[in-house]
Order: sequence, then structure tokens, then C-alpha cells
Amino acid sequence: MLRDRRNGPPEPGEANPWSFVRRWPDAAVRSRVWPVISRLLLDADPVVRERAVEFVRGWDDGAALTAPRLIEVASQHAELYADQAIEGMTLRYALAFALSNRVTPANGAQIAALLRELAKRDPIVGSAASVLGRYEPTFVSELAPKYGDAQVDWIAEAAGSMAQFRRDSVVPFVTALRGLSQETRTRVLAMRPRPQPQPEYVSGVPALVRRAAELRQRHELGVVAVHDPGRASHTYRTAMR
Repeated sequence: MLRDRRNGPPEPGEANPWSFVRRWPDAAVRSRVWPVISRLLLDADPVVRERAVEFVRGWDDGAALTAPRLIEVASQHAELYADQAIEGMTLRYALAFALSNRVTPANGAQIAALLRELAKRDPIVGSAASVLGRYEPTFVSELAPKYGDAQVDWIAEAAGSMAQFRRDSVVPFVTALRGLSQETRTRVLAMRPRPQPQPEYVSGVPALVRRAAELRQRHELGVVAVHDPGRASHTYRTAMR
């Protein structure tokens, strides 16, 4: 059944293994299911490994229990999660997806270091970009030009996180984007921090745009922040020369 399919619905007469397991009481999943899944993360069959990662990724109630194991797997068994492709998705991508969903203030830097290694080969999911933008901004600045315009979604996701948590890194990040298209740069510079109880705004201007405007004043990049009277009083857009 693990080898059959990742997503439901199952065929008549069959049972989706994860749907069945998730109907169990949480205590039973923790005591009886998780020890098995933990072992399957290192199974010899790549399909089984992918299914095990899928279970972990979807088990939000077990985040605190599963995160240390995911970190251990990524740290010590990276070769098991490389270019092996299951249904069009590499195991590297699947593991990065799961790790990105297990970030906490306590393990964020450690997971970001692992995501950094996973992202060197291929672009990985948007949530990973957010983690890297917060914890590995220098790496993101190096990686964005290599990813290029085709990965504008990834770059923009990282930019929003960087503007929120690492404003000190925005100027070198924006400078690194000079080789990308005007459309990509405009979109990235328009990214704002995600809503938080105390958002990273400077005098009402999104931090990334404010930093870009400061950089423009030093004549290092053709970017200027322009007030848009058609929008909210403290909303700004970017214009590229």
C-alpha cells in the first residue's frame, strides 16, 4: 500500500494508509505508528522513504516529535534524499518541504543550514525560501542570480522574509539582483514583510522598499520608491529606471 499511491482517493475496496492511520487516537500514532515511520525514513526503497516523509509532513500534531528525526536524517543520510524522483518530485525536494514545515525559533538556524545544502542543486519550495531568507540571507543573495528570472517566486518569497527579519541584509541582496530582469526586480522590491504583531516597517514604508530607495540615493541601483496616491496612505510601489 505504501508503494501504491501518495494521494487519494483510493480505489473501491482499498484503504488509503495515511487516512486510516490518522483516524487513530494521537497516543496510538505516537506510540505505535511513529516508531515504524521513523525507521521507514531510511528504508532501502525510495518510494517508501517518500511516503514516510509525506506522513511526517502532514502530521502537524507530531511536529515536536518528528523534527529531531528529520534533522538527523538530513544531517547523516543526505544520500538517501538526493535526485531519486518519485512521481515527478525528488526526495531532496520532499525532505526540504518537510523540514521547512518544522522550523521553530529553537531549531531554525540548524534547519536553515540543512536547507542551504539541499538548495545548492535545485530550487526548493517557497517555505524553504522563507527560512533561508531569515537565517541565511547571504546565501540567498548568492543564489538568487544563479536561479534567475525563472525562479522569481522563490526569490520574492525569500525577499519578504528577509525584509521582515534581516533588514541589515537587504542592501546587498538588492544589489545582487542587478543582473535580473526589470520585471523580476520590480516584483521583488515590492515584497513586504508578512503580517506580524510588530511588523518590520520604517515610517510606514515596507523595509525592503525603504532600503532600496536608500541604495538608489547612493546611485548604485536604478530603483526609486514612489508613493501611490491610489492606494492606502502608507502603501508604496517601486519604479525601475
